[in-house]
Amino acid sequence: MYNIMGYMLLGVLFAESLFIMGYDDNTHDYNINNNIEVISNNNCNDSSINIENMVISFVLLREGNKYVNDENIGEVSRMGITKETYEMFYGKATNDDIKNITIDIAYDIYSKIYWKGNKLDSLSSKGYVKTSAVLMDSGVNLGKYRANKFFQEIIGMDVGSRSGYIDDKTLSHLNTVELTDEEIALKLIHRRKMFYQSLIIKNSNYIVYENGWYNRLDSVEILISSL
Repeated sequence: MYNIMGYMLLGVLFAESLFIMGYDDNTHDYNINNNIEVISNNNCNDSSINIENMVISFVLLREGNKYVNDENIGEVSRMGITKETYEMFYGKATNDDIKNITIDIAYDIYSKIYWKGNKLDSLSSKGYVKTSAVLMDSGVNLGKYRANKFFQEIIGMDVGSRSGYIDDKTLSHLNTVELTDEEIALKLIHRRKMFYQSLIIKNSNYIVYENGWYNRLDSVEILISSL
């Protein structure tokens, strides 16, 4: 059931993204939509793979396809892939390399770094599907280390044990936690909102992102309701 609902949601979000973001590059938008359709039909009998595909597809849609050169924070990116992240796979990169990132490259990076590389496959297999979805989106948006620290804080790990990595110690600690998957996921969304608010207080330049940040959190909450 969650697969059907989730993929219906992706279609709605795709249409919404075209309206809100005002994309000019129709070809690339079409490619993103085609990619999501292919992802949706692959491995349909493996629910764990479907969850990974669904969540990565969601993040791709929310990140969008535009090349971003943000002078406020000194960062270039496309589809949520920064130059620093790209270089982890492909070595020294130019801004043009980032401009030319394909959907296949972005999906591969998301899967290897933010899903499997962050042990979200292990976390989701333990029944924390909603939490894994929020951590995936948060990892791309905030960085894995910060997102994982928020997660470890929420599940009550000692400060000294909050490594910023979903390691065996973190997975083992989950066995002692009484919070449900949904409760953890919603607390992560709230913690992320608090972080955005702190950024805006510290640097007023971030105010231009406020509505986009909060809209994204709303869509993440809708996504987890379908899982």
